[in-house]
Amino acid sequence: MILLIGPRLDRPSAIGDEGRARAASLGVAAVVTVVVTLAAGLTSGLLDAVQLAGLGGGLVAAGTALLDRESLDGLAVGHFCFMPGGLLCLGGVAAATLVGGPGGFLLALGSTLAALGLASAWANVTHDTTVRAMKQGWAGVFLPFVAGVVLSIVAAFALLLWEFGVAPGVPSLSTLLFLLAFTASAVCLSLMRLPLAHLLAVPREELAQRRAQWRDTARVFVAACLAGWFLVGVLELVGATTGLYRTPGLALLLGVLSTVWVRLPAFLVGVGAVLVALLAALARRATAGNADWLAGPALGMLALFAIPFPILVLLLSGRGGAAGLAGAAFVAALILVAGMLFMLCYSAGPLAVQVGVLPDRAGSLSLASAGLLVAGIGAAALRVPGPVVFACVAGSMVVWDVGEFGLGLTVELGHRPDTRRLELLHGVAAVGLAVGAVVLATGLAVLFGRVGPQGPVLSAVVLAVAGVLALLGPIRG
Repeated sequence: MILLIGPRLDRPSAIGDEGRARAASLGVAAVVTVVVTLAAGLTSGLLDAVQLAGLGGGLVAAGTALLDRESLDGLAVGHFCFMPGGLLCLGGVAAATLVGGPGGFLLALGSTLAALGLASAWANVTHDTTVRAMKQGWAGVFLPFVAGVVLSIVAAFALLLWEFGVAPGVPSLSTLLFLLAFTASAVCLSLMRLPLAHLLAVPREELAQRRAQWRDTARVFVAACLAGWFLVGVLELVGATTGLYRTPGLALLLGVLSTVWVRLPAFLVGVGAVLVALLAALARRATAGNADWLAGPALGMLALFAIPFPILVLLLSGRGGAAGLAGAAFVAALILVAGMLFMLCYSAGPLAVQVGVLPDRAGSLSLASAGLLVAGIGAAALRVPGPVVFACVAGSMVVWDVGEFGLGLTVELGHRPDTRRLELLHGVAAVGLAVGAVVLATGLAVLFGRVGPQGPVLSAVVLAVAGVLALLGPIRG
């Protein structure tokens, strides 16, 4: 629906270029797809699951088209359509499978493929577009793992530094020296990374000289602290400083320097400087004109958790302590697994085009047509009325026929000439042939059910042959 009433997501092609099919032809295909899938969902009792899967397929197609844009707002909207749409597809297919079994799975899967293919045809999604969306999606799925590893390392180092540098069990001068070395290194790193030339009214030459002085001073200070940490630490380990630390004046000084109130500011300054340096490096890279490698995966990760984020908040707020954290971690892991499963399914499309299973020129229309055929198989497995099954198969042929006709007009004429009457005439003829074929196939089903040969296998073979012969009309159209 967004693709029908919203702005065009494709870029109109010139005459002779292979853009998307003409709007009237795709409109006929869209009406047929919606009517057939809704009828199959309604008669099978899986209407909600079919609608959820179809909505997810449309969002995935819209996100795929927008991920081909260069602007940051286009990437943001594309990611927030792409990954949540994939999760909706998985949810719809899973719900249909739980209720209807294999037949429900095929019906929901076919509806998803039909919606995805038809929406991709509207948005003029090409093979190159799907490959770029696949890369962006995988990067968004893998970024949480990378971020989790990096944050775990940083948290472990910060915890280790806190235990041995900020809150030692006994007064120690070596731990204070190590903490000072870390803080000085972090401050120097942040000063080197920050864009001070844009923040301070200082000439660049003078700023470069000051930075060189700061760097040299920091190197000397850090080297002295590390050397003192090593020497004093060795003396503390062998017990040579035990008597010295018990002298009244030095014991009082060490007691003051070992308190949290003295060491905590140094710890916070060091950690804050490291975070500032990381943010400055990321901001510099993001504003250097090649922000896709950073913005795309970050937006994909945010979009992956956009829908389930309220669940995580409720788990953390409803259950405090370890139970809430464990529940939130389980939901986050489940989301990541679902995202990887969706990306595996999505990557099958570009792979199918690459090996020649789907045509590059009309891959979207082929996907929509195949989706309706799969939905028809699922509807037959669910034992829905025969006319609905025949309508799914005939609708598959109609979508392919009118889509190819509209695509041929685009290649020959472009989008400027008014070909609506010609397209509607062809569409009405194709739909009329399909309706006649469905009526004929339904009549043959009733006839063979009453006077046909006995036995389930023989009746099924005769009915299948008769149905295929009756449905050849839309192909010829």
